[in-house]
Amino acid sequence: MNWGAVAGGVMGVGITAINKFVVIAILAVVAAFITLALPNSGPPRDGLTCPAIVAPVCGERNGVRKTYGNSCVAAIAGARVVTEGTCQ
Repeated sequence: MNWGAVAGGVMGVGITAINKFVVIAILAVVAAFITLALPNSGPPRDGLTCPAIVAPVCGERNGVRKTYGNSCVAAIAGARVVTEGTCQ
């Protein structure tokens, strides 16, 4: 059977256009899965620890300012980063 003729006869769409649509649809699904699988830039979850990067930040929690080792540590503590560097 000549599939090109069959596909070409369906609403005037050629087999090439159908193939392009399928490839684009597959790429969109793969991109969605990759996006969902990538880790976010927020604080670690499920008992994970922050990276050992020394980049002090001044964080504030409940009106109290405190210097944290980095923004990840501050986020896990529930503090909002006020400034980079130590608190004054």
